[in-house]
Parts: sequence; structure tokens; C-alpha cells
Amino acid sequence: MKALAVSEKHECFLDTIPIPILGDNQVLIKTVCAPIHRLDIQNMRGALGKFSGIPGHEGAGLVVKTGSSFKSQKLKGKKVCFFKKSGKGAWSEYVISDLADCCIINEEFGFIKASTLMLVPLTMVMIGKLIKKKKLTCIISTLASSTLGKMLQRWCNSKDVTCINIVRTEDKAQELISLGAKYVVSTCKSNYLSELKNICLKLKPKCCFDGLGGEITQNVFSLLENQGCVYVYSSVCENEFWNVNGNDITMQRKKVKGLWMLDWYKDLTERKKQKYFKKIQKRQHIFRTDNFTVIPVIDVLPELNDYVSEYPPGKIIMDFSELARNTLNVMSPLPSPKTSLTSSIKDFRELNSPSSSESEQDLAEIAQAYVPPGVNSLLSSLPPVDNPVEGSVYFLFNDSSVYFGPLKDKRPEGYCTIYYPNGDVYQGYYDFTGRKGKGRIIYNNSDWFEGSWKEDIPAGAGVYHFSDERSIQGNFLQSEVLGTGIETCPNGDKYEGSFNNKKRNGKGILTSKDWRYEGKFRNGEIFGPGVVRFNDGKEFVGEFNGNVGVGLLKYADLTYYEGKIVDFLEDGEGEIVNKDGIRKKGRWEMGKLKSYAEEEEHIARVSSTVEENLTGYEGIAVEITGIDDFIPIMIIK
Repeated sequence: MKALAVSEKHECFLDTIPIPILGDNQVLIKTVCAPIHRLDIQNMRGALGKFSGIPGHEGAGLVVKTGSSFKSQKLKGKKVCFFKKSGKGAWSEYVISDLADCCIINEEFGFIKASTLMLVPLTMVMIGKLIKKKKLTCIISTLASSTLGKMLQRWCNSKDVTCINIVRTEDKAQELISLGAKYVVSTCKSNYLSELKNICLKLKPKCCFDGLGGEITQNVFSLLENQGCVYVYSSVCENEFWNVNGNDITMQRKKVKGLWMLDWYKDLTERKKQKYFKKIQKRQHIFRTDNFTVIPVIDVLPELNDYVSEYPPGKIIMDFSELARNTLNVMSPLPSPKTSLTSSIKDFRELNSPSSSESEQDLAEIAQAYVPPGVNSLLSSLPPVDNPVEGSVYFLFNDSSVYFGPLKDKRPEGYCTIYYPNGDVYQGYYDFTGRKGKGRIIYNNSDWFEGSWKEDIPAGAGVYHFSDERSIQGNFLQSEVLGTGIETCPNGDKYEGSFNNKKRNGKGILTSKDWRYEGKFRNGEIFGPGVVRFNDGKEFVGEFNGNVGVGLLKYADLTYYEGKIVDFLEDGEGEIVNKDGIRKKGRWEMGKLKSYAEEEEHIARVSSTVEENLTGYEGIAVEITGIDDFIPIMIIK
């Protein structure tokens, strides 16, 4: 297999090594994505001690082989993220992982996002545990614009902890403010130190989490309260030292401590690790990684030696999917063992070789038995992705899926149909890397996707069709819509915006035949602040939770309604205010005013037709509307 390696002289090259042997409680993962962290670069430089071998702390991929234990076999074919606690081995075509150090990816995650779910989020979990243990209510963060710094601010928002953020530029300061930060100090200002001092005098912080080092950390240390502590988890200013005032250490008893996540992680039980892995996936509003660039590993290779001397600009996630097919044209900076491309292809084929012990007739019957009625109906009604190939044959793969298509060098390759034991059916192109190019998969629940495929997963432009006749058009990676997409509904509604797990999520615009909503969504529902503009000129501004909104509805005649709307119609108790400012309380049902009272008169309104007929009657039932209560029936004598 291919791997990115570092020599003892800290030079990077492409190496060819054997696929490791599996232990009982281990899995073999075909790497799809792996990020480049600052910690990885420090490792390559030898800043963390003598280093040679394959770098990389984390990544995501597909389990292609398992150990003999029952627990490991349950992960066969699963998409997982993994963590290499030694800091070695992630930048490789295949990775061996202990069961305790990998976790199945939730359905809403693609490989790209999943590849960043370990190192930085686990560091945030460690810091959060420390803040809780020390019962801290105010902290300082010196590297606040980093991925970890932003996670720390979001965590503090959720725990009612005040965070004083230190950044280098005004742009970074605005980013933190947009996350809800109240105290942000930019060191590009000439008076930043006096500003920081005033904030510390007011809030009296006793703790700082430092990833910067140098003069700024020195100044922060001097501003902490007595018995305060600086926890150092990294050092961007690697070669800058800072002086400590002796009185801070002796008289004020302040401390400086190292906070090394890898040591903390090694002491965790397997149960604790899995608990934190699931927590990180569940709470992405805190633990997410933003603003990364995905680059094929082949394109990263020529730059790696430069990264050793100078950190890369921004967060980079390497795409390993093209590694096996492109390595012939990559020249290593250092000599490395030569292996032909056909050899690496062979390695992969050995893991996915088909079986031909069954006859073609048997395999045809097995394939048809796999297909549920709903999928069979779609196969009959949908046009073919391409014209069938003459000379197609049946093959049974090791995972019991049945391939029907052409062969090349006695291996399945070309336009085909693949029948899966769970009832899914794929129609499209296939080679030794898996499904690729143009293809369509019909799922056993009668949903279907048609579009571009790469390395056996949807990757690129495509359309996902739901069994209820909705569809999402956009760019896909695995099951995730990248960026924004367009959802169309059978009733004519149209949504354009961001998605999570193929559900409307984040900012978006929903257009119906009578109105247009622009605002926030969550888990497929309208949720949060938004604006609805109606075709008849009305406009509603308010806060939504599903089909219920509370806010202000403006009418075309300049009057407005304050209250609740349900399914975009006035409903329940509310107030009407006319253009002269006169307010009326009332009750609405499905957009119609049922009854109201004028506040300025503070009297009940009685129908004039009833008043005219009261004479001569001992009692009569009438409907009365008051300012505070709506009395349905009252007997007047």
C-alpha cells in the first residue's frame, strides 16, 4: 500500500509498505480523508521528539477487513472515523485501528467532516472537563481564532462561562463576536494591553488556556488573579520565550501547567472513549470544524516539505481516494521502494475478489430474490442509465452482492447492475475502486439517487429522489449535500438552502404558491428567526418553531397584527394596531377574526341586533367579548 512518510532528516516522501496484519480486536480501514494538523507538522519537524515514519493523528474511511473477534466483525463495511493516539499512521492508503480508537460515523456525516471528529474535539472535551472540575466562571483563551478557540467559545456559551478571547486581527475579532463572544481583544491595536487589563480587573479571571506562547502569554500570566494558572496545550510561537515575574510565582502562587491531550486520552477506558466519540458527533453545534479545504493527496505531496518549514495556510483535508491510481506519476523528494500500480491494484482486489462457485442461473435467481417489489417497480419504470453491454455475466462478491456486467482481465469492470442483499440496486459504472462515474442507486425504501460517483460513494452533482416524490438537487459527498441544494416537492413548494442528513438545516428560502419564507431551519422544520412575504402584500417577521410563529404581521393597509400564526394564518389571541396606533385585542381562528375588544373603552361590545330585541324579555343568551376574558355565553336579566 501507499503511504506518506517522513525520514529522520524530516523530509517527506511517498513510500510503499505492506498492509499490516490485523489483530483480533482491530479493523483495516481504507482511508478516504485525513486532515493536516499543526500537531502533525510539529511531529514531522521533530519538535515532539525524534520522529520518522507515517504521520497523521486522525482520519475517516471504510472498514474493509476485520479481526476475528465478534465486536470487530460487526464493523465490516461500516464508515468510521479513527484516532491514532501515537500520532503515527493516519496518512496511509490503509490504516489499522484498535476497536477502542474508532467509531461508526452517524448517517449525517460524510467522510470529510468525519475526518476531523477526533483530535481537536477531544482536546475541547478535556478542557471542558477541567473547567467543570475547577468550577471556573471566567477564563482567557489566547488562540481564540483557531478551530479549538472557536469550539471553546461555543462551549462557554452553552455553559454560562465567560470567555475573554485574544486574537491577532480585527477580522478574527468579528468572527468571535459572531459566535456570541462578549469580550474580544485584538493584539493588532496599540492599546490592546490596557484594554485587556481593564477587562481582567472587571472579571477577575483565574485561568488561561494558552496555545500561543511568547510575550502575549507572559502579559496574560501577570494579569491573572492570585493562585491563577496558565494551561499550555500548544505553542504557536515555538521559539519565543516569556519571562515570569518571581512575585507571580511566589507571592501570588500562580502556576504554569502543560495540558497534553494525548496523555489524557491514553488514560481513558474504551467505554469513556466511545462515549466522547458519540457526544462529539451529537453536539456539532459546539464541536464542528469550519473553513477547511479538501485537496487530493497527490496535489499535497509536492508541498509537504514546504509545510515542514512553514505551516500551511488554513485547514487542509487530504483526499486519499485517488492515491492508488496516480502514484506512478509522482516523484518522491527522497528515494523510496518502487512498486507498480498493478501491484497496489492487486492489494485492493484481494480484499474484494468475487466468487464464481455458483452457476450463472443460480446467481440470476439470487439477484432477483434480493429485489423488493417497490425497487422492482422503479427498475421497470426508470430509463436505463446507459445501454446494457453485450456479454454481461453474473459474479458473486464476498459481501454476497451480485454483479451483472462485463469483465476486463477477468475482473468486473464497466457498465453494470449490482444487486445487494439488503434490497438496494445500483446501475452504473464500476471498476476495481468501486462504483464510479455516472450511476444510480435505488434503495430498499424506494428512495433513489442518480449522479456522479467516485471511490464507491456519491461524489459530485446529483439528484436524490424520495419515495414521497420530493427531490434534492445539488453536489453530494456520501449522503451529505455539500453547500446549498434545491429541494422540490410534489405540491409545488421549493426550498433552496443548506441541508443536514438530507433535511433542511441552517439558512434557506422556502417558496410556496402563496408566500415566501426566508430564515432558519432545523432538522427539516422552520425553526428560529425568519421573514414571510405573502403574495397579497403582507409580511410577517418573527420567531418560528415548526408551523407556529410568534411575531408581527404587517398588512398592505399599514395596520399590523401582533401575535401567533399557525400554518401562516393568524390564530389564537392577538392584537390589531391600525395606522393611528389604536390597538384592539381579539381572537383569531385560521386567519379569521372571531371576536375583539377595544382597549381604550374597556367595555364589552354587544351586537346591536341583540340590544334592539332585549325589551320585554326576562333573559336572553348573548355573546360578550371583554378585554381580559372571552365569555362564550352569558344570561342577561
